[in-house]
Amino acid sequence: MSTVCLDIVTTGWELPGWERGFYPEDLPADWRLTYFANEFHAILVPRERWMGADESLLCAWHEDVHEDFRFFLADGGGGSTSADLESARRALGGKLAGLVIDEEARGLECRAIPLYRLLPEPTAGLPVDFLPAWRIPPALIGDLRAARAWL
Repeated sequence: MSTVCLDIVTTGWELPGWERGFYPEDLPADWRLTYFANEFHAILVPRERWMGADESLLCAWHEDVHEDFRFFLADGGGGSTSADLESARRALGGKLAGLVIDEEARGLECRAIPLYRLLPEPTAGLPVDFLPAWRIPPALIGDLRAARAWL
């Protein structure tokens, strides 16, 4: 019997409404990632967030989460460079799960980082040299049974 492993992640750990609905009111903002990591095992970090972070902040993220936590980095605009990815790889180490892209990664030379490509639906063919990634349609987010059937 074979098993399928899926990482189901949110985009970022500071979503609107989470300040009161998910995080305790008295939790300092700089503890939110650690709190998030206690409930979830992975996160998709928006491009603006990780590209805007210097290596010391990325290292702090690495230290703020448990050993099994994984970071996926989003690159919606295809603007990451090999140097950006190498800096993230150094800082996040084995907790870096990969780069999730909307388009083909042109000229990226960082073979140590898995590349995921967003596909329109689970039945789409897999592109060569990329692992699959899918975005659950927003209409299904509130209906977990429908989302499970879609997956």
